[in-house]
Amino acid sequence: MSISEAIVIGGSAGSISAMNYLVPAIPATISIPIVVALHTMKGGDNFFLERLKTSAGVKVAEAHDKALLLPGTIYFAPPDYHLLIEYNRHLSLSCDPEVTFSRPSIDVLFESASRVYREHLTGVLLTGGGCDGVSGLKSIRALGGTIVVENPSTANTPFLPENALKELNADYILTLEEISEFIKGFSERG
Repeated sequence: MSISEAIVIGGSAGSISAMNYLVPAIPATISIPIVVALHTMKGGDNFFLERLKTSAGVKVAEAHDKALLLPGTIYFAPPDYHLLIEYNRHLSLSCDPEVTFSRPSIDVLFESASRVYREHLTGVLLTGGGCDGVSGLKSIRALGGTIVVENPSTANTPFLPENALKELNADYILTLEEISEFIKGFSERG
């Protein structure tokens, strides 16, 4: 397994709660960027993001178009925008149509990130329903990246992790607590 240069995280139902658990545990010394796409309500705000900023040791930001990805920062897709990573390792926002009934789409983020980082990418799929993220994980797998899926037996909503595990083998199937420890490890690997 190659050393990752970025982590992408996606989730649906229950994922805001999951991120409220994960983000405060991530140390400020994390050596790579983390980019997140969660299914949020159209026209909604990112109030939870403001709350995370006050509890996080790491920098938390809403993604902005053309922003350069920096280590030690967690970027969240704004509501109703797809979030992509460009080849120059900048972020890109898109209002393209929904993918698998979602904008932001986990697949869009994962697929764009896999083309940029290839075997140096870790994709984490959290709790949720539906199948958004499964195609993106396949792209990460095809290009040699690492796949982490939240354990369906402990996920808030197990259907998305279950659907992913029906389609492909994950490198790691972890509880939320184990995912937290896994991500913390990137502060020691840089």
